[in-house]
Amino acid sequence: MAVTDALQDALAGEHAAGKQLGVFGTPSLVLGDEHTVFVKLDSVPTADRGRPLWDQVHQLALGAPDLREWHRVVPEPKDVR
Repeated sequence: MAVTDALQDALAGEHAAGKQLGVFGTPSLVLGDEHTVFVKLDSVPTADRGRPLWDQVHQLALGAPDLREWHRVVPEPKDVR
């Protein structure tokens, strides 16, 4: 796919807008005027899990503004030799 000037301009504009919001990677979600969050999933949620997961992320982002960063610690798999 050839990158046109219009596409390049559009991508540059989106990048600049994201930078203004403090976005550092994808997927970043902008919720309202003051809440931008980075969300990383291990897999695409199933259809029945998608909405509840969205509700939980939304509630955490808007309901706990003092929570700046949360990271689930996942132990490295044990070396089986």
